[in-house]
Amino acid sequence: MDKAYVVNCVRSFAEKARHTLDVRQVILFGSYAKGTATDESDIDVVVIVNSPVADWLETSAELYRISGDIDLAMQPHLVDCASDRSGFLEHIKRTGELIYDREVEDSETP
Repeated sequence: MDKAYVVNCVRSFAEKARHTLDVRQVILFGSYAKGTATDESDIDVVVIVNSPVADWLETSAELYRISGDIDLAMQPHLVDCASDRSGFLEHIKRTGELIYDREVEDSETP
């Protein structure tokens, strides 16, 4: 898959996901963000939410359903920005590619 296709897939995913839950940001990370993707690479995506998710497993399953409708190679990872203490989110923000940001979209809406 080429990068343009992947970015379009992630944009479509972000559009659908934001109607399902309180999405703050969607970030492409991993090999496609680093430019090292191969034919076997999956599409790693982080979905960042502001508020705690009531049912983590059900929400994750819904994100997988959405991503599977777009491209089976997409692997969504749900992260609550308030409770991530591992450093994973900061690493993703530094090395990933921001695809969707609610604050930017809200500021552009008339």
